[in-house]
Amino acid sequence: MRVVSGKLGISEAHLSRIETGIAPANVFHLQTLAKIYEVPIHSLLEATNLITTSAITVQGSVALGRLVTDPMWPQERWYTIQMPPSIEEDHTQRLYGFQVDTGDMDAVFPIGSVLDVFVAPPVDLIPDHKAVIVLRTNPQGLQEVICRELRREDDGTMWLWPRSKNPRYQEPFIYRDGSNEVRIIGTVNGLAQKIDLI
Repeated sequence: MRVVSGKLGISEAHLSRIETGIAPANVFHLQTLAKIYEVPIHSLLEATNLITTSAITVQGSVALGRLVTDPMWPQERWYTIQMPPSIEEDHTQRLYGFQVDTGDMDAVFPIGSVLDVFVAPPVDLIPDHKAVIVLRTNPQGLQEVICRELRREDDGTMWLWPRSKNPRYQEPFIYRDGSNEVRIIGTVNGLAQKIDLI
């Protein structure tokens, strides 16, 4: 059990909770367990209740540099995906899913993954280093939806940082609460990736 929990990056107690169905497994856990035991992921799902999910509708994307008049997709592009349970208790605050289309947060959220997004509370209630969804509006009224990590300095300055492996995306910028040009509209509370269960 120690070797398996070490490969998963979790404690033995947490692994035990996953194995008994008390705690859910995420996609990374399932992929790693499938490799360790040399079985397909679907056999893990069939054998036990390792993961519980809920459906969310993906209605838009986060895409650095994509300026649009309406950041939400037309309804015919929407799709539904199963997500692991959120760490949030109040699901009435869920916005929807956002598909990751650019690499400005690829150190955390791979391109093609889906973010589970909740309505942002007031910025002073958002924890430091929390991934947030940001809506930027330029002077012409075009909008861009991006994902950043909120960071605070000791003097109260708030920064929105990319978490990317690509030097092209490394430019952080200052966040000023109350600005109409840059607004935090959501917090990221989960991640799903499309995986092949065969």
